[in-house]
Amino acid sequence: MGIQYPFYALMGLFLIAVVLMYFFRKRYETKVVSSNLLWNQAMDEWQSSPWFHKLQRNLLLFLQLLILTFLIITLMNPYLSDYSGTTGHTVILMDTSTSMKAKKGDITHFDLAKKEAEGVIKGSRGPVTILAVGKNITTKISEDANKRTSLKALNDLEMTNDHEDMQKAIQMALALAGTGEIHLFSDSVTKSMFKDLHTDATVMVHTMIENPGNISMKSFGIKENGKQMDGVVTIANQGGEDREGTLIIHGGSKVIHQESVTIQKGEDTVIPLSGLQVEESYMAEIRVDDDFQEDNVMTALNMSSSPDVYALGDINPFIIKGFQALGMDVKSVEEASTLDDTGILIASRKDAERTELPVFIIPDEKEEGKKIGGTVSSKKDHPLLRYADVEKIFVDKATDHDISGLSTIAEQDKVPLMQAGEISGKKMVLMNFRLKDSDFPLSPGFPIFLYNVYHYLGDDQQVIGNFLPGEKRTIQTDGTWDLYSMNQDYIGEWKEGTTFTAPTKPGIYQALRGQDVKYFSVSIDEREKVIGKGESFIVKGEGVEKGSVPSSISSWFLALAVLFLFIEWEVYRRGNRRS
Repeated sequence: MGIQYPFYALMGLFLIAVVLMYFFRKRYETKVVSSNLLWNQAMDEWQSSPWFHKLQRNLLLFLQLLILTFLIITLMNPYLSDYSGTTGHTVILMDTSTSMKAKKGDITHFDLAKKEAEGVIKGSRGPVTILAVGKNITTKISEDANKRTSLKALNDLEMTNDHEDMQKAIQMALALAGTGEIHLFSDSVTKSMFKDLHTDATVMVHTMIENPGNISMKSFGIKENGKQMDGVVTIANQGGEDREGTLIIHGGSKVIHQESVTIQKGEDTVIPLSGLQVEESYMAEIRVDDDFQEDNVMTALNMSSSPDVYALGDINPFIIKGFQALGMDVKSVEEASTLDDTGILIASRKDAERTELPVFIIPDEKEEGKKIGGTVSSKKDHPLLRYADVEKIFVDKATDHDISGLSTIAEQDKVPLMQAGEISGKKMVLMNFRLKDSDFPLSPGFPIFLYNVYHYLGDDQQVIGNFLPGEKRTIQTDGTWDLYSMNQDYIGEWKEGTTFTAPTKPGIYQALRGQDVKYFSVSIDEREKVIGKGESFIVKGEGVEKGSVPSSISSWFLALAVLFLFIEWEVYRRGNRRS
C-alpha cells in the first residue's frame, strides 16, 4: 500500500481544532430550584439506560473526528500495490492518439492518464523518460532526474489526433528501460501484445476507462444523381444496449436533413439518404450521449464532377491513348463552341483561341518545326514536370510558338519546348513540338506528364481531397493559397512547390487564392473509431503477467466518511428527541 499525496496529512490540524471546540463549549451554570424530585427521576433513568446513551455526548465528537480522518485519507489518495518507486530508469509511454479523448464522466482518458503518470514520476527514485506515442514517437524528456522538469514536460503534453504506433513504441521503451520500469498509458494495449516479450524490465499497463460505451460514424458517402445528391451513412454501436440518437446532415453551413435513428447494440446501422441538395461539402453528425464524441461526425466532399477531356482537330493518337490509359474518357469534338464551361480541351493554338476552357495546346500534325540541337533544361519543381524527367528526352524539331504571359518550364537551344500559366483566368499548357519529332512517347515520364497536365488544367474544380490529421501529400498547384477553417480561422498557407500538410483537427477547410476557393476535409483514422474494452496489468520478464497496476482505494475511505456522517446525524437526532 502507498500514498500518492502525503502532504494532505497536514490537514490533520483540523482534528485538533475540533477537539479544542469541545473544550471551549458552553458549560452548565449553578441554579437554585424548588425541588429536585424530577432531577432524581431523570438521573435514575440515565443510570439504568444502555451504555450507548452514556457515551452519546462524547460519541458525536468521536464520529466527527473519524469523518474528518477519512476525508483527509481520501485526499492523500492511498493505493494498493507493491510499487514504491524504482531506483532505475522509468520510461513513461503516453498514447496521444484521438481515441484517448474518450471520457470517464467529464474527464478524458488522456487527462486521467496524465494525472496517474504524475504519481509515477513523484514515486520514482531514478531518471525519467517520457515518450509521446502517436503516428510518430516523440521524446519529451530523456533520463531526467529532476521531478519538477519531468512533471512540466508531462503537463505540456498535447494530443496529436492521429493513430498510435504502440508496438514500435514498446520496443523502443524496452531498449531504453533496461532493468527499470515502463509505465504505459493507453486504451489500445492488450496482453497479446506481450505474448513473446523477453525483457528484464517491468511493464505496467494503465487503462483508466475499462468499459466505454461508444457510438461511431463508420462511413459517410455521397453521389450525384441528376440535379440532386444521394448518400448513405453507416453508424456502429460498440456498446451493450440499443441507443436512440438524431442524425443531422449539414450541407455547407446549413442543415439539409434530420431524422431520429435507433442504433442496435453491437451492430452497424445503415441509413440511406436521397434528394439532398447539391453543395460543395457535407457533414454527417449523430447526436447521442456516449463516451467518445470525436467519431460522431464525418465529412464528405462533392468530388463527382471530374473534368472531361475533349480533343479538337488532328490530335496525335499517342496523346489520346495516353489519357485513356490513365482512365480518362477522351471525347472528339468538331467545334469548340459546342462545349459547355467544364472540361479540358486538347487543340492546336488556332483552335484553342475559340474557347474559354483550360487548354492543352499542341502543334498541328501538318505544322513543320525547325531543327534544334543541344539538351533539354527544365524547371524540375514545376507541378507539370514532377517525376516526368523531361531533360532526358530527345527533341529533333520544335515550332516557334511563344505565348506571351506563359512561363517557360522546359527549353532546348533557347527554344521554349513547354510553357504553362494563366491568361485572363484561362489556364494553358503549351507543348511546342510534335510527338513524332521526339522520343517523348517512349519515355517513362510521358504518361506522368499527361497526368500532371490533367490535374494542372483540371485544378479549377473546388475540391482538393480528403486527408488524415496532419497528413502530408504532394499536390500540384501554382501560386500561394491561404488555408482557413469553415469558421474563417486562419490555419496557414500552401505554396507552389511545397508539400501540402493537412491540419490536425478534423473538419472541413477552405483554401483561398484571390477569388478562387477550394475545399478539403480532414477525418480521423478509421482505427481510432474503435474503443475497445481496456484492462490494466503488469508484465514482468519473459512475458509473465503479475497482478495488476497500482489501484487507488481513496473511494473506499470516501464511502466510509459518508457512512459515518449518516451515523452522526442519527445519533444527533436521537439525542435531541430524548431531550
